[in-house]
Amino acid sequence: IEVSGNHLSLSYTFDPSREDDGVTITVPLPLLTALDQSRLAWCVPGWHLERITELLRALPKSLRKNLLPITQSAIRALAEVRDQQDISQALVRWITRVCGEAFTIDQLNALTISAYLNPYFRIENVKGQVVGEGRDLRAIIRKIHLEGARLGPSTAAEGMPAGQYRSWTFGLLPEIIEVVRSGVRYHVYPSLSDQQDHV
Repeated sequence: IEVSGNHLSLSYTFDPSREDDGVTITVPLPLLTALDQSRLAWCVPGWHLERITELLRALPKSLRKNLLPITQSAIRALAEVRDQQDISQALVRWITRVCGEAFTIDQLNALTISAYLNPYFRIENVKGQVVGEGRDLRAIIRKIHLEGARLGPSTAAEGMPAGQYRSWTFGLLPEIIEVVRSGVRYHVYPSLSDQQDHV
């Protein structure tokens, strides 16, 4: 899978007793905030039909009754959404159109399906140490913040010499910097931090 110009590795575990049953995506820590969980939910094309089938079965009865038999509706839905860039949004539009009732992406994301159909994320720092893992990216990001881990390394070396500044002696501050560290390519957005008597 490609994220911000980086190819992320996938691994597969078939063991329903394990928390990481299914597909695991290993993510370098600096790329964590670049991930789109909605898009990555569809990272295994061979599971698209099964995923759509379970999502349709998990719909509220008022919507589900319009899609019987579910298996046939899932096949029809897949035929229409499989080539879309954002399959989740395309499926939301399909459900809204076919059922004649408004349906949102938040409602879709709240549906409960088999855990293995959602990717498991393993987040590693630049030393290869696991700093967070699970299926809920928002929860992983919150946990990493609470534990004080930095989502991206300092950019002082790339943007300007490290030090304390009391006047603007370092030229223009770039809006964005592309950084490559430990083979990981990502973008950072430099800023100044007011320390009262220096930045």
